[in-house]
Amino acid sequence: QAGSLEDFMAVQREFSAVPWVNTVAVGRDDPRAWYADIGTMPNVTPEQTTDCTTPLAQAVVAGGGLPADVPFFDGSRSECQWRDDPDSKQPAATGTSRMPSLLREDYVANMNDSHWLANPAQPLTGFPLLVGPEGTQAQSFRTRLGHLIAQGRIAGTDGAGGAGATVGTVKSVVLNSRVYTAELFKAEALAMICTPPANADVGEACNVLTDWTNTGNADARGAHVWDEFWNRANDIAAADLYAVPFDPADPVNTPRGLKPTAETALKTAFQAAVAYVKSTPYALDAQRSEYLFATRAGSPIGLYGGCGGVGYFTIACSDNALDDGGYTMDGDPNGNSYMQIVRFTDGGGVEAHTFLTHGQPEDTASPVAAAYTQAYAQKAWVRQPFTDSEIAASPGLQTQKISE
Repeated sequence: QAGSLEDFMAVQREFSAVPWVNTVAVGRDDPRAWYADIGTMPNVTPEQTTDCTTPLAQAVVAGGGLPADVPFFDGSRSECQWRDDPDSKQPAATGTSRMPSLLREDYVANMNDSHWLANPAQPLTGFPLLVGPEGTQAQSFRTRLGHLIAQGRIAGTDGAGGAGATVGTVKSVVLNSRVYTAELFKAEALAMICTPPANADVGEACNVLTDWTNTGNADARGAHVWDEFWNRANDIAAADLYAVPFDPADPVNTPRGLKPTAETALKTAFQAAVAYVKSTPYALDAQRSEYLFATRAGSPIGLYGGCGGVGYFTIACSDNALDDGGYTMDGDPNGNSYMQIVRFTDGGGVEAHTFLTHGQPEDTASPVAAAYTQAYAQKAWVRQPFTDSEIAASPGLQTQKISE
């Protein structure tokens, strides 16, 4: 119930109580946007990580089962106790002053990478390693695309119309299902793997990808071929794959380009991907919605988007294999969940457009259990009633009074 962005920021710093997520916020009549990774975090020093990590933890880290910066200490030694800061909000927690935050008048964002690039124009550095890496590793393709989406929308260079954020343009760009790896690498890759004498077994797939729109929209044909190819190409060491390596001074645009010497490995990856897709029930030119779907009331609802590792910003990343029922979102998928676009109106109210993409499947008998999922499939954002009068005017409103 903060009355302003300043109040909101003060409350977050006072309690430092967010358990794990990043915060972005704006306030009415305030041109600034706030980013913060301020919350509950263990307070350990680099020296403790070096001196106190147990042999078991070292073995787990070496085996890839634990990130190196997670504190897994010898609890029998007092020097391994987590520390207090003068502004720690609870014992052994990192103080608020040593946690990252940023105020900008253009934009702030987080796409599931670290705090480092909440805005590439003003990288956040000098914070404890446990908060997240800073300038040491390439950002995900999804993070890079997210920044390009924000920058393109502000500049009006994304083809969505005008400049700056409006409800309509933001609705469009966050669900447009661009595939950033295809935008970066498809032309180069096809020149390597499809130029005669290309393997005869991949000729049809080459034609499909040449015609493909580089999106994962519901009607896009061939996106799964690129997904399967890139997932295999991504196994090639970065030093052997990219012509321009990651540069912390240009993190949104690197790495880029494909090394000519990667041609053999890319051909192998492509041939394996095409052979795999051909072994599934789905044609090389199948539409996205045929094999990417959520089942509601026994019927599939075709979807769009894809996995962040392939460079989708619109996430619908199945844990299911293409040859085992398709990219179904019915198991334990990773995808857009609750989404909102909110603006303050001139009249003092709030205008909110939302999705609960998975619907309300816990009430499967309800006739509206799948309504949100169906709306999401159609990219039909749901306008939420905010005022009492808007709620009273909602179609299908039912009121139930509960009393003693």
